[in-house]
Amino acid sequence: MAKKKIYFGTNTKMYKTIKDTVEFVSQLQELTKDISREDMQLFVIPSYTTLRDANEAKDEDLLMVGAQNMGWEEQGQFTGEISPLMLQEVGTDIVMIGHSERRHVLGETDEEENKKVLCALNHNFTRFYVWVKPESRRITEFQRRLSVFS
Repeated sequence: MAKKKIYFGTNTKMYKTIKDTVEFVSQLQELTKDISREDMQLFVIPSYTTLRDANEAKDEDLLMVGAQNMGWEEQGQFTGEISPLMLQEVGTDIVMIGHSERRHVLGETDEEENKKVLCALNHNFTRFYVWVKPESRRITEFQRRLSVFS
């Protein structure tokens, strides 16, 4: 039986430009190159616009690069979404699904997250599913204000 690894990483959210992300990936790899990857896998999940450059800067032996979200269809009329095929094309290894901001702020449901998990499985991505406790699902003040525009 294959030994399981601990995954340890970060989501840069919307904080880094392409240049910043490439510098971050390079520095992270340099500062951690002496740490064994036998039991641990490092990852970075940057913004979409930085994925290609982050993947080009990564050393596959040291780091995985992932996407902050993924649509559940390969193509279609889904403005603003990114497909698994697009993510594969830029070398993405891992996909984060179900982040609390996607749920609490954007209102994504368990059904939608399930479609994304199944899609990620079908496209052989490493899945990073963010499980949210039911009691933590709440409508935020931001969502209440957004509903005015709905």
